[in-house]
Amino acid sequence: MADISALLREAVNQKQRGQFGAAAALLGEVLTLEPDHAEAHHQLGVAYVFTERYEEGLEELRRAVALRPSSRKFLSELGKTYAMLGEYEEAIVTFEREQQAGGDAA
Repeated sequence: MADISALLREAVNQKQRGQFGAAAALLGEVLTLEPDHAEAHHQLGVAYVFTERYEEGLEELRRAVALRPSSRKFLSELGKTYAMLGEYEEAIVTFEREQQAGGDAA
């Protein structure tokens, strides 16, 4: 069985190098092994947004938030994406949720 942590680390490394296709493929492997892996959904959402696959990116970011609703990091990324796409009302609501999220900074 593949090491999910190693796959996720390599996906993040690929994403940081601008290799979004390779990152998405690795994140797909993570999600095949663990469909509810919140960080993998978050990273995949970011990769999709960077490659202008906005609807898919929003879907993945929403999934990450649904899995970990108190994650300020996930809420922040979702809010920034809404704002970038001109969905300001959704962005404001999401940023307000981020401010109210007490715990999980990750």
